Amino acid sequence: SSTALPAPVANASIQLLDSNGAALEGRTTTTTSTGEFRFDDVRPGNYRVKGIVPRALVGSYSGLPEYNTTTGRAIENN
Repeated sequence: SSTALPAPVANASIQLLDSNGAALEGRTTTTTSTGEFRFDDVRPGNYRVKGIVPRALVGSYSGLPEYNTTTGRAIENN
């Protein structure tokens, strides 16, 4: 079965977190009009991202996956 993803959100803040969920200082970006975001100069490893949607939007974007920056693939959290 597949899980429907939420619609893209423009101008949302995205924080880069370490694999334990702690925010990395100075590692925040904003989504584009199509909901895309990018972090430059990230060392290989496992990271999480935390989306902070604009106040005008209601909803929760929990359960974001952890990513391996070497493979670019989401890590299964079983």
